[in-house]
Amino acid sequence: MDPQSPATVGLAVGPLHTAPIHTKRGSVACKRCRRAKTKCLHAGKPPCRSCSEAGLAATCVFPPKGTSFIDRAPSRRVKREPTDGNASGPSSRALSGPSEQGPSDNGSPRVAANGRGESREWSNSPIGTVEEILPPQELIEEACDIFFVRINQCAFLHKPTLIARLRNPARVVSPVLVYAICAVAYRFSPGLVQFCGSCKRPPSYFGERGRALLFEALGEPTLEACQAAYLLGIADWGACKGKRSWMIMGIAARMAFLLGLHKEETHAVPPTAPRDHIIAAEEARRTFWTLYVNDRSSSSGGCRPSAILASEVSARLPCDEDSFAFGTPTPPYYLQEFHNPPLATNGSPVDMGMMAYMVQVSELWGRAARRACNSDRLQKEKYPPWDIQSEYSILKADLGYWKNQLPGRQQYSRGNLSVYYQRGLETAFTWNHVVHKAAEVILRRAYLPYIIRALAPETSGLSLDSLDAPWQGDGTPAPHFWVQCGKEMFYAAIDLLTVVMDFTTMTHYSGLSPHLGFSTFLGAATLMYAWRWPWLFPERSVEVPQLVLASTDILATMTPTWPMARHWVKLLRRPVGKRIDEAVQDEIATDQREGIYRQATSLDEDGSGHSGDEMAMSVSGPRSPNGTSPGTPGALHTLAMAAAESVVEGPPPLQGQPPLGMIHPSGPVHPPMVHMAAHVPPPPHQQGQDFASYSLLGPHSEMPFGDPSGHQSFNDVLAFMEGAEQWPYPPQAS
Repeated sequence: MDPQSPATVGLAVGPLHTAPIHTKRGSVACKRCRRAKTKCLHAGKPPCRSCSEAGLAATCVFPPKGTSFIDRAPSRRVKREPTDGNASGPSSRALSGPSEQGPSDNGSPRVAANGRGESREWSNSPIGTVEEILPPQELIEEACDIFFVRINQCAFLHKPTLIARLRNPARVVSPVLVYAICAVAYRFSPGLVQFCGSCKRPPSYFGERGRALLFEALGEPTLEACQAAYLLGIADWGACKGKRSWMIMGIAARMAFLLGLHKEETHAVPPTAPRDHIIAAEEARRTFWTLYVNDRSSSSGGCRPSAILASEVSARLPCDEDSFAFGTPTPPYYLQEFHNPPLATNGSPVDMGMMAYMVQVSELWGRAARRACNSDRLQKEKYPPWDIQSEYSILKADLGYWKNQLPGRQQYSRGNLSVYYQRGLETAFTWNHVVHKAAEVILRRAYLPYIIRALAPETSGLSLDSLDAPWQGDGTPAPHFWVQCGKEMFYAAIDLLTVVMDFTTMTHYSGLSPHLGFSTFLGAATLMYAWRWPWLFPERSVEVPQLVLASTDILATMTPTWPMARHWVKLLRRPVGKRIDEAVQDEIATDQREGIYRQATSLDEDGSGHSGDEMAMSVSGPRSPNGTSPGTPGALHTLAMAAAESVVEGPPPLQGQPPLGMIHPSGPVHPPMVHMAAHVPPPPHQQGQDFASYSLLGPHSEMPFGDPSGHQSFNDVLAFMEGAEQWPYPPQAS
């Protein structure tokens, strides 16, 4: 963007070696340029150049003085903390003049409020209530790198533009956005954790300050406040603060609607527009679609309905990553054209870009998840699931269509995953295919009561006749409909976990996001039925225990940085002591009561007594060295390793086994799972083999379904499950 263009009102986060620079308010800007955060060039009256070039001269309006957030900001005085004459902490110089005040002792930029509600160092700051302390410049840039590598690879922020604004003291970056980026990235950065400790601030400091500034910005929404609300919601969701996350995400969605981000006319720029105008328009467009993807990913059940209706969206889909990076105009594609995708001259599908397919698959996931969590919806379906007009059949066909219409570069393969890994898009690529498989699983999971009865041996006493189906009067399904439905569900779960295994093997457990973690939990929880009752899926019964345990391993590596994973690990390790029909009924009831994401609701959200903030605060390791890219797995997992080791000290490695960090001797060390032994690939299945090779957990850990590492065969181990019926496996011929 033009280096002289005004940006969102906020803190000027610049190089630490420069003296404080006094910025002044620029000339008035029209409403459209304010909303797009672009320079408003005009002759003192409307229309401005940007509106004229866009053909919107008639709608160009300059808001009157006194209507902006700065003009209406309250003037408050800052209460000085008592300090001695030798104090050099943050509060000792908070109200000093610009000639006396530089960076703080720890090198961080500082904002102090004066009596007019303006910062003496940054006169454009809308914060006139409290002293602001930001991390040092290098830590802010590290947090941005973590955001682009770990949090959002198909990002709504243009990285070169953001970094340039951070380094240029004449440019301003909204403090709420800086705090939000730090809030979502601090778990992966020992430097940010150490910064909080050195300033005597709690680890939740970034989130608390971000939320405070967000609420102050509610009077006049801005694009950066909308973006910050999304990031603060993501940080809360990963920390098991599901209710607060849901409400903050709602604020972000409503800000987006007030800004008109769902309408394409808001983003419209001519093809000949300058590069920075195209990038700014795409940033705003991607912000909306990021909120859309998150809305579809987190909405489930009657208590958390979707906040965005697809029918109200006219914005075109986001462009591909290269076009966004270089500000290149692209043809428009729309979500409504799902069944009529663009084709090249040779008839092959046109590659619309990674994020466009992410929007499509998130829409499919949202449809499947809402069905699974809404019992009334299943009961009131007009057509039975085997009817081609039913919602089940239509969604099943759409899921298959999405996969088949992907261009070659977007199809899943280990080769494509390797290419995207080198390009820094492996998490986004994996996300698309994992969410697709998760939708295939959750679509069929609602019919588990029918599936288990169709697959049950005759000696089980379970029969489809015992269920009251609302579609009984509408005919009967094909003889093998429910059997096929169950097989498709279990195969989709195996495919899902296979993609996750490929991803973690290539990245050494780096880059697991909350929704990837949830999908891993969903696949493992589904296969636990096939482990506990092998007759459900005899075709792949040998692989199932190893996949479930390996998935538990993967989720455990997430717990230091994403506390919500602790509850998933706890659920996977919990023994099942019920009949299969009772277990299935309880699962479906829980889906409808709590939603499918299984987030705990207590303060620490899982009853462990250790919050994610406590784990992060226990880190006292050195700050990431300058020049080390936080995108490398070793740097990213320093915090996770230290946190895991500080919370619970696991037992020493088993005799003859290397530490877990030596599993990948040619790659970086990944965080250890507490109480875990090394992963051993399963040997070929042999009659009467010992299942010790499937045990990934140490001797003091509780297995999901008991300990299969004893001398008994797998079938004998199942016989020791308390309160569970035992049926012969394989089923005896009648």
